[in-house]
Formats: sequence, structure tokens, C-alpha cells
Amino acid sequence: MTWRQKLNRLNMLTEHFGKRAPIEDITRTQAGEFTKTAIQLKPWSVKTKKDVLSDYSAFWNWLDPRGIVKANVWSRLSNTVRDSTRGRVKRRAWTESELLAMLQKLDGVLLHLTVIALYSGVRLEEIAQIKPDHVVRDVIEVVAVEVRRRSALGARS
Repeated sequence: MTWRQKLNRLNMLTEHFGKRAPIEDITRTQAGEFTKTAIQLKPWSVKTKKDVLSDYSAFWNWLDPRGIVKANVWSRLSNTVRDSTRGRVKRRAWTESELLAMLQKLDGVLLHLTVIALYSGVRLEEIAQIKPDHVVRDVIEVVAVEVRRRSALGARS
């Protein structure tokens, strides 16, 4: 999230409430109405809508201890954002014949990796780190596989 994106999100508030509207006068009811009219109607993903509301909540959390607002009117409003159930495609499980047809077209390493993934549910990154010495008596014994990052940028604390 860039500084510019956060600024654009805050500008949505000024467009809705007006540039001269005192920020401390925004009520929870008004925040809820803004969520219904301005956020919910946007063609954004549910995650983006919740992120916008989270940004507003974080801003109010910053304003609160400074005495600018009395309470965070945006807290828990992201819980009101729901995913649409219209037009959702329900996925079905593969039939045995479909799975067999796919597996018959695979060969070599790709077949082995696919079978391991199907059987174990292990993530691709973890499968890629399995070594021959992990195989004991025709069983792959992997208690925990550490997923190694390529750089410090990918590391999480």
C-alpha cells in the first residue's frame, strides 16, 4: 500500500463528507452509511473493501489519543462487508475417471510431484525441498519442511 493509495482513500471521505466537515463530528451512524453507499457499491473485491475500512480505522486510532476524535467510529465496520453469493460458481470434486485421465497424461517428475501433492496436501514449495534421504522404507518421512526464502524481503517476522 503506497502513501498515494492511502491519500486517495482519505480523499473519498472528504468527497463524501465535504472538505469543511469537522472530522470529530463524523458519527458511527454516518460511517455505517458511508460504508453502505460508498464502499459496498464499489466494484472492488471484499478484501479491498475491508482494507479501506481498516485504513480508516487505523487513522481514527491515530486521531483518538491526540484528542481529535472521541472514539473510533470505523472499528468493526469491516465485519459488515460481505461477499456476494450471486453468480458464484460452485466447484465440484474431480471424479476418479477425470483424475485417472489427467494422471495418465503426466510422466516423469511432474507425475511424481502431482501424486505427492494429491496424496499429502503438502505445498509446492515444500514438495520441491524433499530430498532422497527423506524417503525411508518406501515412505516419505517429512516431519516439517522449512520453506526457504530467496531474500530477506520474503521473510516474515
